[in-house]
Amino acid sequence: MWKVLLISLFFISSVATAPSEDGRIRTRRDPQYDVVVSSQRQADCSLALTFIRSDSTNMPKLTVRFDIDQTPAANTHEGEIVLQPGLESETLDWNVPIGWNPPFVVSGVSMLDDPNNVGDFIQVGQIVQHTIPDDGPCVMASAKRDPHMATFDGFRYNFQGTCWYTLVKHCTENPEFEISARFEPLKSNGPEIKSRATAINVTIGDERISLDKDTILVNDQPYWVAQLSDRPRNAHIDVNSDSIVIDIARLKLEVEWDGRKHIFNAAILNPEYHGKVCGLLGNADENPHNDLQKRDGSTTLDIDEFGASWRTPGIRCDY
Repeated sequence: MWKVLLISLFFISSVATAPSEDGRIRTRRDPQYDVVVSSQRQADCSLALTFIRSDSTNMPKLTVRFDIDQTPAANTHEGEIVLQPGLESETLDWNVPIGWNPPFVVSGVSMLDDPNNVGDFIQVGQIVQHTIPDDGPCVMASAKRDPHMATFDGFRYNFQGTCWYTLVKHCTENPEFEISARFEPLKSNGPEIKSRATAINVTIGDERISLDKDTILVNDQPYWVAQLSDRPRNAHIDVNSDSIVIDIARLKLEVEWDGRKHIFNAAILNPEYHGKVCGLLGNADENPHNDLQKRDGSTTLDIDEFGASWRTPGIRCDY
């Protein structure tokens, strides 16, 4: 889901050097130091912005100063990122400010350290202007640690259930997806039970992706075996150093799982699902007051009663 806008580069053989207004940045235009930007919306509704060198044959330290402009509103976010020597690209996460709506335009300049003046820069290139499109509304829910739950509508509560529970599913006779989680009790010397998520199942059509702390299974096969038969077909799995992201592009649904920290995030990017999902993470209808809807459709104010209704039937857990 990478979106990169490439614009033709006009190579300039020589540009006169001139001091900037503050006297600390000089300009020496050289298109080999131009930077291309790509963007990807993530499972927590933030944006991953990747800054990529246009020319990777010569890769000195490059400082990139950028602006993110909301159009047509006059809101601007300013930032800086450094491409270290030898690195072709660098990525940062940007949390979209409340009230900002895409499209956004990314622009800016790239600079080399001035060898003659420590702390000063020589402006050598520019960001090839990139537009972050409007991919529609994004609503996020999460389950963290012991576990602290946050529904798609922002209702927060704690639930200490154990065994398998439905986090979120498409609430129709023929659901397009369902995500469930296994909660296991923490070791404790006291009478109070505390639990945390230790595994999740993501079911899309005839495929089930199972994740725990260290393992990825597709229909009970190791991920590398499933890949030999071009599985999964309904989702893309991106394995990062600290988390696993499942991108279900057809449904505009993204899931992020960090098994070591027991953190789950899900983002619904498709407005057609708003108000048509259910489970421990609510119904995504923009009303947090009705999120405690049980499996039978009735609502309650009792967290334990609500949670118990979403326990997965037919599964026994000996805890």
